[in-house]
Amino acid sequence: MTTLDATGIAARLTTAVFTANSAAQFTFGSRSFVAINDATAGFSATTDAIIEVTGLTGTLTVNNFTTALA
Repeated sequence: MTTLDATGIAARLTTAVFTANSAAQFTFGSRSFVAINDATAGFSATTDAIIEVTGLTGTLTVNNFTTALA
């Protein structure tokens, strides 16, 4: 990944590796990120989420996220 923008992220999170309803971790330089995908494979800047987790300690699991709001 050469740029931290929608084009650079999409080049890294392709449909082959960023499948529908999945999450992925990636780094850019010394920064770490988690990407959360919607129901469509591949990265979309308008429908997927990117969270910076640089400096996070401990374990990040599916239990740290909510999938439905009450």
